[in-house]
Amino acid sequence: MSFTRREVLVGGVGLALAGAGLVGMSGCGDADPCVDADALTTGQASLRASFHYEARSPHGDEKACSGCQFFAARTEDALGCGSCQILQGPVNGRGHCDSWSART
Repeated sequence: MSFTRREVLVGGVGLALAGAGLVGMSGCGDADPCVDADALTTGQASLRASFHYEARSPHGDEKACSGCQFFAARTEDALGCGSCQILQGPVNGRGHCDSWSART
């Protein structure tokens, strides 16, 4: 089943999907404890969208941000949060984006 963006926003489907836990995994919402979406600049939010950043890697730990060469962990952070050179801001260590590159 697929919906257009307009159907989701106007038709209330978004509420139903959010209730089912299918919305909010983009890394820019409540599902990501490492990122405050309101604190992101427009540029940061745009980068996340264009590189398809997700708070949880669909590839598992094998291709998570924590294993990427662009990720810098915050050692004092118990949640596994860090920052990304590509996305220019905070990311979840369990996340993933299209620019993921194995740490060498």
